[in-house]
Amino acid sequence: FVNGGTLKSLIQDVEKNPFPREQRIQLSLDMAMGMEYLHDNGMLHRDFNSHNCLLRKEGDRYTAVVADFGLATKNPNLIKKLRRNQSMVGTPYWMAPEVLHGKEYNEKADTYSYGIVLCEIVSRKDADPDEIPRNNVREREAEREVLVTIAIKLVYSRHLGTQ
Repeated sequence: FVNGGTLKSLIQDVEKNPFPREQRIQLSLDMAMGMEYLHDNGMLHRDFNSHNCLLRKEGDRYTAVVADFGLATKNPNLIKKLRRNQSMVGTPYWMAPEVLHGKEYNEKADTYSYGIVLCEIVSRKDADPDEIPRNNVREREAEREVLVTIAIKLVYSRHLGTQ
């Protein structure tokens, strides 16, 4: 049982929840370990976003749990077929640019989605795709790439004590 709602709801409720830096770092690491586990076991999530990250609440602390495996696949033949057919699956705002352009879905695309979620955590702002006109999704790729790079450097450099 996961009793803390979704990461998306926590981000949206930032006025009621201060969401301290240490908690944001821990949730980022929890999600990274979940994604690493999937990839180490040959699985692609294919729809990782803040809606699909559930939270387990213990007191005033949260633990992140990667969830919603409806689009996930472990079947190597299916993965090859997806790459060959250049299938696009997932939630558009969290999709890697190469997937938006019809290229193969791989571990890097999952990692990109994770980076978008990091941006949400670092900024404490919701990346709500309903606020982005559909025709602007591709135009925002460069902006997202910069934000992902900043988020990764910020979260991990502070946690690991490096610059």
